[in-house]
Amino acid sequence: MNCSGANHVMPLYLSGEIDTKVMAEFELHLQRCAMCAREVEQIRLNDDLLRNAFARRPLDDRDLRARFWSQISISKNKRLRFRPVYMLPIAALLLLIIGAGIIYFTLPYTSS
Repeated sequence: MNCSGANHVMPLYLSGEIDTKVMAEFELHLQRCAMCAREVEQIRLNDDLLRNAFARRPLDDRDLRARFWSQISISKNKRLRFRPVYMLPIAALLLLIIGAGIIYFTLPYTSS
């Protein structure tokens, strides 16, 4: 495996989503290539720093939840407010089509 292939495989390796054969080839490349090994180590350190930064500080999601429920209620109100306006013409059109179908199929055929 060369460095280009290693860069392609690196994210899969770090997330554990790689099959054993490719993992073995990648680890062999890391043993031979100091530059790729340093890059993998740097990415792991950055991941650890990011994980620790979020683990220390509890997330306050009350504002996010309030905005979410506010948007849900706004969209419900909009849907309920405009639904009857569109339902009446649609219902009238359906009744007209059904009525026309009944008349068409029940009238006797006239031949000329």
